[in-house]
Amino acid sequence: MRKREQTNKLYSNEVRKEAVRLHEEDKWTYKQITEKYGIQDKDRVRKWVYKFRKQGEYGYWITEAAEKSI
Repeated sequence: MRKREQTNKLYSNEVRKEAVRLHEEDKWTYKQITEKYGIQDKDRVRKWVYKFRKQGEYGYWITEAAEKSI
């Protein structure tokens, strides 16, 4: 049996921020956000929201150097 191939797609800070904003301010569901941005897994968005709530805006977002490699 072959393992299912998985790719770890990185999303820009803009997408992450907008996803969190849509959930927090506009009360979008994780499903709505994943459909809008083509994100495969709603748990990914859930983790972004959780980390944002825990670490705040400046403690969470990926660095500019990492974002340039996207």
